[in-house]
Amino acid sequence: MKALAKLAVGIWLMTLGYFGYLGATTLPSEGDSLAYHLPIAKLVETGEWTKRENFYDAMMYYPSYGETVVAGFIKMGIPANLFNVLGWVVFSGVAFGLGRRLGLGRDQAVIAAVTVAMWPTVVRLLNNQTIDIWVGIWWMAALRQLLMLGKSEKPKNAAGIKNWVWLGIYLGLLVGTKYSGVFYAVILAGVYGSTLWRTSTRQKMGFGLAFLLIGGFWYVRNWLVIGNPVYPAQVLGFVGVSELAYFSWRPWMTVIRYPGLLVSALVSEYLVWSLGLLAPLIIRNKLILLGLLNLTVFLILPSSYVNVVSDMRYNLVVFLPIFFSGWRWMAQRGRGEVMAILGGLSIVSEMTQMDFRPKMFVGLMVVVGVCLLLINRMNFKPLATLKIND
Repeated sequence: MKALAKLAVGIWLMTLGYFGYLGATTLPSEGDSLAYHLPIAKLVETGEWTKRENFYDAMMYYPSYGETVVAGFIKMGIPANLFNVLGWVVFSGVAFGLGRRLGLGRDQAVIAAVTVAMWPTVVRLLNNQTIDIWVGIWWMAALRQLLMLGKSEKPKNAAGIKNWVWLGIYLGLLVGTKYSGVFYAVILAGVYGSTLWRTSTRQKMGFGLAFLLIGGFWYVRNWLVIGNPVYPAQVLGFVGVSELAYFSWRPWMTVIRYPGLLVSALVSEYLVWSLGLLAPLIIRNKLILLGLLNLTVFLILPSSYVNVVSDMRYNLVVFLPIFFSGWRWMAQRGRGEVMAILGGLSIVSEMTQMDFRPKMFVGLMVVVGVCLLLINRMNFKPLATLKIND
């Protein structure tokens, strides 16, 4: 298991070097990035994010914490194609932390984290400015924080207000990065909400203020600029843009009309882990419930069957809880090595997304080898396996 974890880290480092090089030497070219992610980032970078005359596309009203990070890259002269490379590093770290919080041993958590980071739907995003990796980051961070707070038998005394403020920040960043984050935040609070009710008034206020200030920022901006906090959507009597072609189709319609197309897209983007949708037949817990509820959100949100493969990235928050729940379920039954081997195979298969560049790979192998030797010399004591009832 330890050797497989080191191999996973080695492949992760090579992938980082490969896409880091591409990100530093190429210009943005992805469609959505050019259409509105980068224009939003430029408005933020120039301080014109409140001037309605600059919003030439309805999608430029989207919540924009992800684009704010891109704006920072532009301001500092960092290539914009490194935006999701940074996100990928953070995504991997948060996934590792979530795995540990859910009770996986260190080596298994490493393999699990690299596995989800190497899902095709994630790797495809590394050199563009879409924000779905960051949605996954804030969602996992919020879930980990809820698990940590729920672990305390006496949260009023054992969990300081700082931890609740961080929960508010994570959920606020989730809803402030993408409109669908509102649904995911509500689902998280609903499934693990009992933890919130057991807190002190001071802790509730810390959480609430952080969430409203961070999460409500872009919605207040939209309300002041155009009178609709969730523009261009038309909800609760707010005026939006009903004729947007993007709003004319839903994934549940794809399930009915083109089921084969949807299955093919799932396998393409999540490989063998797409079978996780069958996990509820065997495993029933809060993590599985989270995945199913998030899947319901995906099925009712606008998404065209024409873009079904690309739109599978919206399902990260569906497969992440199902994946970790399934891995933990297998590990508890002494089958953690099976999951680790499947994870290793999944990781290796993703190397096919890289063009063959022998000189680059030789250099990366040397660097990775040195890094692994240095890591091997460090005295990392395995942390005790956590046992958390979700």
